[in-house]
Amino acid sequence: MEVEYVEEEYLEDIDDEYISYEASILNDGCDEGEWFEEEYLDEEVSKIDSEGLELRDSLRTWFIRNKVSRNASNNLLSILRNVSSLSAFLSLPQDVRTLLKAPVNVSEQIVGVPGGGQMWYQGVECCLQYYFRNVVVAENKFELNLSTDGVPVYNCSPIQMWPILMQLHNIPDAPVMVVGIFCGTSKPSDAETFLRPLVTELNNLQDNKININGKEISISVRVFIADSPARAFIKQVCYYNGVHGCMKCKGLGTSLKKPKKVIFEDTTADLRTDVEFRNEQCSANGHRKGETPLTDLNNFDMVKDVTTSDILHLVHVGIVHKLLLGWTEGDLKPFNKWSNDDIAEISEEFVSIQLPSEIHRRFRSLELLHFWKASELASFLHYGGIVVLQD
Repeated sequence: MEVEYVEEEYLEDIDDEYISYEASILNDGCDEGEWFEEEYLDEEVSKIDSEGLELRDSLRTWFIRNKVSRNASNNLLSILRNVSSLSAFLSLPQDVRTLLKAPVNVSEQIVGVPGGGQMWYQGVECCLQYYFRNVVVAENKFELNLSTDGVPVYNCSPIQMWPILMQLHNIPDAPVMVVGIFCGTSKPSDAETFLRPLVTELNNLQDNKININGKEISISVRVFIADSPARAFIKQVCYYNGVHGCMKCKGLGTSLKKPKKVIFEDTTADLRTDVEFRNEQCSANGHRKGETPLTDLNNFDMVKDVTTSDILHLVHVGIVHKLLLGWTEGDLKPFNKWSNDDIAEISEEFVSIQLPSEIHRRFRSLELLHFWKASELASFLHYGGIVVLQD
């Protein structure tokens, strides 16, 4: 067996059909490198009757769920306003951005960042103050779950967004809130410009608390949630497919040329600790590759507080994809390779499967298996596989 240690590769799996509707509504009609340049003011809604408010809420939900473009939305609003004399229709705004309650002067909050791209940072306190403006807070402490990942904006453009999302762990009914968004033709060039505003604000909130409706509330960061590539980026460490890729222990992986993969056989390796991580020198050949603002975050454990429960890469891509490739290409010995007739029959069954309505990506033929996304592999594991492979 030929073994060698090689530099890890950055593997990324982004669902290109997941598009942020709010971003497309705000940016529709603008140049790709330019964000919202127009100013628009929210209308006075205090004089709108209950029927008009209910109509606005229904239309807002419909626009978002169906991902209607800004031009089409404005055309529909114009028709509803002009063809009816009912007060509910006459009270509709002229611009869908007002209906969606889009913030004013967002362009002034967007700044260019070194290395390319733009960053909009709304802030943790701003999110919390807005959500709890009319809500009585019973808790004395907010436990924050933070998350980030790359999201494509257009079908035919490299423009992508990296949102920083926040969820209150001890208030499960509160919605996920957008703390900030990076936009560029690729992921942020470094973690410093992406995470520094967040770390600075969180340290300030932990030291001074937050005042909501006259009540002092403490803030703590419970966990940072990200998939394997995004997790390696925010920590600035070796990617999961490198020989130093394990984020929980110091065990070294073994890189194989054929089949090309990294395996971790050491089950007794010493565990990584927060102190050792912070003291480790950054190195191109070690676990820690560069500096990250997260090391400056107070009361945050760099090992325990960055979760590694990543079913997407560990199971759907890491195992299910390898099984399917092994069955179709014959690399899964001692199991026999599926015949061409078997592959054609299974592909036909895959394409005909009606998946639940909440799953937007349908199965494709096994001939396109190399292009399957993680969502298709997850659907195979939970739905298609038990049907197609039952015999």
